[in-house]
Amino acid sequence: MSILSAASARTARRMPVPALFVSVGFLALLGVSAALPALFTAADPLSTDIGAALLPPGQGHPFGTDQAGRDVFARVVYGSRYSLAIGFGATLIALVAGLVIGSLAGLMRRLGDGVLSRAIEILMSFPEFLLALIVIAIIGPGEASLLTAVAIAVIPAYARVARVQTLVVKRAGYVEAARTLGSRPPLPCCATLCRTPWGRCW
Repeated sequence: MSILSAASARTARRMPVPALFVSVGFLALLGVSAALPALFTAADPLSTDIGAALLPPGQGHPFGTDQAGRDVFARVVYGSRYSLAIGFGATLIALVAGLVIGSLAGLMRRLGDGVLSRAIEILMSFPEFLLALIVIAIIGPGEASLLTAVAIAVIPAYARVARVQTLVVKRAGYVEAARTLGSRPPLPCCATLCRTPWGRCW
């Protein structure tokens, strides 16, 4: 009986918690609303009606209306595609750029590592929101500018993690063994760059 209880307890621990299903369902709902916004609302997010400005939430307007009489719920649904595109795009750009910069900093000699590390630390000294505002002020407003600003603001975090993991694996036993057996520096470096650090940063 105790064996069955232990097995059932292990099975229960392996089962996902309800919060996981709620999170996945919410993300799926966001994806569907971004891809097919017409399924959720028939209102035009750009249609204005000054006579219906600042209405409270009701049957015709679930979230009410704004100062120009536009339906807030429709604007939220149609705007989700831009929010998701900028969020996922900026994260992907920051992830790739951060992994490359951090891995190169960990693999380079003292001078190259010092230059890249100081650049990462300078970027990390700014709050992410302030850094994004500075980038937007330099390159101008727009969706591409916002995407670039968010990516630049997040790059230092990924780069720092990638650098630390690269330094750890750079001194690992299999890298030292490869060098002892006569491998040139590029070969251990490729193993270091393509194996553990990138996987740990994911």
